[in-house]
Formats: sequence, structure tokens, C-alpha cells
Amino acid sequence: LQRITPKKIAQVGGEQVEYADYEEEFGNDGLRAGETTIVECESDEAIGMALAFGVPLRVESSLYQRASVPVAPSSEKGTSTRSKNIIEHLPLWKCTDIGGTFEVEGEAQISDQSNPISIPRTTTSIFDSIFDEKSAPSQLFPNDNPIKSLDEYDELTNEAKAKTLSELSNFSGKLPRPRVLRTSENNPLDELLLPLIDESVRRQYYIREAEQSGDFERAEELRAQRSRRQIAKEKAAEAMESGSNRGLDQWESEAEFLESLRADITQDEGSYSRFLDRDYWYEKDR
Repeated sequence: LQRITPKKIAQVGGEQVEYADYEEEFGNDGLRAGETTIVECESDEAIGMALAFGVPLRVESSLYQRASVPVAPSSEKGTSTRSKNIIEHLPLWKCTDIGGTFEVEGEAQISDQSNPISIPRTTTSIFDSIFDEKSAPSQLFPNDNPIKSLDEYDELTNEAKAKTLSELSNFSGKLPRPRVLRTSENNPLDELLLPLIDESVRRQYYIREAEQSGDFERAEELRAQRSRRQIAKEKAAEAMESGSNRGLDQWESEAEFLESLRADITQDEGSYSRFLDRDYWYEKDR
């Protein structure tokens, strides 16, 4: 879309002079009059803009050929002339091939028609559910922990992070649009995902981030706040690197035991009532 150039009127020497204001941003920082920008929108919004401005709407030819259906204008009209519903004022079209059916490729759905219209399963359709808003989780604490280590987190692509978020029971809301991911200085997916994953992985991420930015005081502060479970996991990793199988088994067992005590391992230790966790010594002596 190209931003319109507003016309303004000023008094000069007692006369009204009309001029174009190229500095007007209409509330959008950095988007001045006359500039062209790409706008992400839904399909119905694109169709509405094309109808409103009388411009052609371009679609990939392969998609059009495989998803189009024969239609004809209908003589039916809206019953109310006073209605403000735009649907009643738009021309109605009816499918002339009433025997036709649709099927989406990649879905286990068999059509009973001899020549169904095949709609390709596009990238957009695959990730539609990812970008839908999720309802709030119904349980008190999440019961999933898909990311076990910092290495696992580092291996995640943006697509994998989006998929992980969409599958987490403690995530609700909307994911950022692809254009936001491409233009943001800090990855918005990290900002959404990090607060919801294993607290030990999150703290390791923040410690590394602090060290990389030169904030060693913050890094030491984060290390001092490590949970007993995180310390046990790090001891297990050190034992693995040194080849100590005995130490590895000991610290892995300790980390697993500490994890079993926590009501929610995605929250920092002490961030919720300790009475929600099981008692260390009581469980140890059982």
C-alpha cells in the first residue's frame, strides 16, 4: 500500500494556500506520505481492499487453478435496504457445480464425489493454528517440559519455537506474525517461550546472555540464585565431561529426585508457596 499525501491549508499574506504535507505519519512512526509498504492482512481484508479501490487481486496461478470453482451471479438480494451490514449490499455468487466437493491435500478425508476439487495444503494453512489465539490453560500447573537443556533450546529454529509454544499447556495468547520476527532486534519468540520452559534452562540462557553482553555482575547474581535442581544438573554434566560414571549416576538421580518434588519446574524456586512442593527430607526418608 502507498500512504496518501494529505492536503493542508495555511494562511499566507491573507490568502489561503493549499499544500501537501509529506511529514504527516498518521500515527505510524517512520511511515511518511507517498511511501509504499507491504502490509500483512487476512484474505478477506485483501479482497475488500481490491473491491474498494478497483484493483486486481493476484493469486498464485497454481493455487487458483486447483481451488477455483465455477460460479455465476445470483439474482437474490438483501431483504433490508436500511441494514448497515455490508454483506447485504455485496453481489451474491453461487456455485454452478453443486455436485463438486473440496478436499485438502494431506488430510485423511475421502470424498464420495468422482471429481473433487483438490485444494493444496499451503504453508499458511499448516501454520494457521499456530497463529490462532489459544485459550488459557485449565490446570493449575503445567505438566509438560519439552526442553531439557540449553543445547536443545539452541537447536530450535523459529518454526520449532512456534510449534513448541503452540503445544505448551501453559501458553495462551497469540504468536508474533512472521514479519515481526524478521524485523525485530530481539526474537519475540524467545520472549514468549523462555518464561514458560524449565527454570534451569532459562537461567542458563540468561547467565550466558549476561556474560555475552559483559554484565558479569548480573551473571554472578543469576548463578547465586540457582536452584538445587539446576546445580545437580550442572554437576551431572560436569561428571559426564570428566568421564565419571559414578558421579553422573549420583547427580542425575539427585536432579530427577529434586524435579519430582517441584509442583512447577517452569517457575523459579521460591516464586510460589513452598507448601505446594513436597518436602525434601520427608520424601528422602520414605
